[in-house]
Amino acid sequence: IAYSYDCEVFTTVSSMEKREYLKKLFPRLNDEHIANSRDTTFEQQIRSITKGKGVNIVLNSLAEDKLQASVRLLAQHGRFLEIGKFDLSQNNPLGMGVFLKNTTFHGILLDS
Repeated sequence: IAYSYDCEVFTTVSSMEKREYLKKLFPRLNDEHIANSRDTTFEQQIRSITKGKGVNIVLNSLAEDKLQASVRLLAQHGRFLEIGKFDLSQNNPLGMGVFLKNTTFHGILLDS
């Protein structure tokens, strides 16, 4: 969907197999736009590519410190779509500072 709107897409993966699968499925996906989902290094990688601006939309299923890193990547007026359940079910804190950038956060339960 994002590519049909000519968006620049970033993603994270947990293995080389998943990286190769996504590259095959989406040939437009640039290698430098694929980061590791097992730690928070993706935050600096994406921040560097976007020259500090961050991203307009995050579709997230990462948890804990990786969720927090994803939230920090939101640009001014960004939208965060949380489809993971871990942090929601654990009632983990988000931090209100992110909303100073006029952002929105949506918890989406895909199974309801």
